[in-house]
Amino acid sequence: MTESASSDYQRRDVAKMVKSKTDWDPALLAYAKAVALMKDPKKKNQKTDPTSWTFQANTHGVPGGVPSDAPEEWGQCPHGSPLFLPWHRAYVWYFERIVRKVINEELKISGQQNWALPYWNYAHVQSGDKPPEYAGSKAWRQLPLAFRQEKLPDGVTDNPLRYPHRSIGDGAIPYLNVNPYAAMSESSFDGFSPSLESTPHNKVHTRVGNGQGMGSVPHAALDPVFWLHHANIDRLWYAWLRTHSNPAGRTWPKTRPGSTKRYCFRDEKGTQIVLGDKPLFDAPAFDYCYESLSDGTGTAPTKQVREVVSTVSVPAGDPLVARGGQTPLGAVPVRIEPTPVPDAGDALAPTLTADAGGAGQVVLTVRGVRAEKAPGVTYGVYLGAREDHDEDLDPYGPHFVGDLDFFGASGADAHHQHDGNAGDGRTFTFDITDTLRTLRQTGLWSGEGVPPVSVAPIPNESAPGSDRTQPPLPVADAAPQFAELTISTN
Repeated sequence: MTESASSDYQRRDVAKMVKSKTDWDPALLAYAKAVALMKDPKKKNQKTDPTSWTFQANTHGVPGGVPSDAPEEWGQCPHGSPLFLPWHRAYVWYFERIVRKVINEELKISGQQNWALPYWNYAHVQSGDKPPEYAGSKAWRQLPLAFRQEKLPDGVTDNPLRYPHRSIGDGAIPYLNVNPYAAMSESSFDGFSPSLESTPHNKVHTRVGNGQGMGSVPHAALDPVFWLHHANIDRLWYAWLRTHSNPAGRTWPKTRPGSTKRYCFRDEKGTQIVLGDKPLFDAPAFDYCYESLSDGTGTAPTKQVREVVSTVSVPAGDPLVARGGQTPLGAVPVRIEPTPVPDAGDALAPTLTADAGGAGQVVLTVRGVRAEKAPGVTYGVYLGAREDHDEDLDPYGPHFVGDLDFFGASGADAHHQHDGNAGDGRTFTFDITDTLRTLRQTGLWSGEGVPPVSVAPIPNESAPGSDRTQPPLPVADAAPQFAELTISTN
């Protein structure tokens, strides 16, 4: 799949479609008007009309759970599986066709025959901006202006792209949460898909919305920016496929896991499209391209930044240290002195010795990550940070090993099938081998025992030009927590 100038419909970077609050690109204004019509219960029955806003959003997930009399399409999004990318690609494509028909046949807006969904290019880096924070590119990591302002460009009409259930405000998402470099560096689809789903997909969901918005699986698609986020995720997959290939021979399952219902969509005519037994990567029949397949596709992180190995726990030996029982998280750092497992000895030593030749691996696993409400921030995990030294809790510094997000792990979502985990929360696994070596070599850790683990919120960054020194911290009453922390060697 390659970008083609002859494609019928080009998806464009939304940042280039808004000059000011009163000057939007006609295609973006058409999207806003289509959203308003699709939400209008007087014009579309929100439960039975497949082209209504609620019907389309509920195809992803249904707030409060799927009713027994719900259409077959509702509540079917797959996360944490190889179906994640192809399902959302088809979902966005059918939605785009529906919106295009609403714009052209119901609203009759001229000049939009080739309307296509914009994308939110949050990993764009301005020329000359400096790593690792890329502070000069914060504006691209803010919610796009058209989705924040109260009125449409006419200054009178309420803006249907503005959604009340967001936690990001005017802040900016930290660059480390949007950088897709790790995913784009994967050589196989089965490595690429979970890595992209973790960062930036899950991180952006966690940062943008609260428990009734993007931060919650059943509510996420109700926010009009959801579709631009997923257009960008699709763009990154599109870009990855320029030099890589999808696996061959895979097909859609006949039914969803644990259900007799099928994976299916409705097109712009209301026709049901069933995916079962069809080739997994053949749908949809692509008729679109992207404005750019190189901008915002990731930058190599500094050596201090440690990536998540996988959002699914990797096989490990017996744990060396553990922390069991619910550990609450909040607005201040939590410092954990892991309890040594009896008879573990100093098992880290052979793995970390200079002559080990890189053999062996030390992993830190956090299980049961969940919250009562979507907290609106991710939580950084740090090794060896000193007490009362806030500078050690720098997500771009040597103590950082990765972060925890709560998409699919807040409120009722904690029981949502995600990352191969069903039940109470999610599991995260981090490779901390090089982090431990670096801390020891630089004198930040003595090399004896196991350094303490700190978990602290990474707040959204202040808006560009803001004088605010303290960005928003976790949503009140979010009650984030985890159930178990272990450090093991492989």
